[in-house]
Amino acid sequence: MSGAESKSTSDHDVASAMPPALDLWLGLVERIDHLHREVLAHVEEATGVAPTWFPVVMHLASVPEPRLPMHTLSNARSMTTGGFTKLADRIEAAGLIDRVPSHSDRRIIYAELTAAGRAAAAQSNEIVTAWIERFVLTEIAASDLIDARSRLLRVTSPSEPTNASSGSSPPAGPAVHGPARAARCASTAPVRVDRPRLPSRSAAEAADQLAIDAAVPALAPPAVASSARRVSRR
Repeated sequence: MSGAESKSTSDHDVASAMPPALDLWLGLVERIDHLHREVLAHVEEATGVAPTWFPVVMHLASVPEPRLPMHTLSNARSMTTGGFTKLADRIEAAGLIDRVPSHSDRRIIYAELTAAGRAAAAQSNEIVTAWIERFVLTEIAASDLIDARSRLLRVTSPSEPTNASSGSSPPAGPAVHGPARAARCASTAPVRVDRPRLPSRSAAEAADQLAIDAAVPALAPPAVASSARRVSRR
């Protein structure tokens, strides 16, 4: 038996021995991760917004004033202050954000989208929304995605804060705007996908990507989402 045949047989044996629930969960996570990385590659090619910058830029674009305290953004990304400062350095060097001191509290520094950052956020939103409508909503109904997201937000882990008395769910991140509009073009066809073999990633990276995925397809406020249908895939 050749080395390739042996590896294929070994992979099949591992998959066969995997509990169905685990196989289903890993398949779902890996497929979402693969698709999201693909669309973010298109975003980076068109706008220069790197995948690691994308959630920060879109988070800032989702608030009424496109600025937030640095510590708020670092907490939303589950990053240390030092780690997020280095990330912000790169985004600022690209001309997408400015750091602005608070007038009322010198300890607070805001990250604020520049004009170039707002334009990049708008273009990124258009690309991702058009991609979702073309490749995802033709296979899965928007109503099913909304239901799945709602159910997943009710799943909590021991590390997440919960309010047992009120039964509240963990924070869902920036407000959701996209599904209502996306539902108009949704298909009810079921999805069938093959799970690709993806490079291994650290637990921190996987958790970070899941946080990004939770925001799809609502990736920007209505002000920058209205022109999404004009964009086709590059």
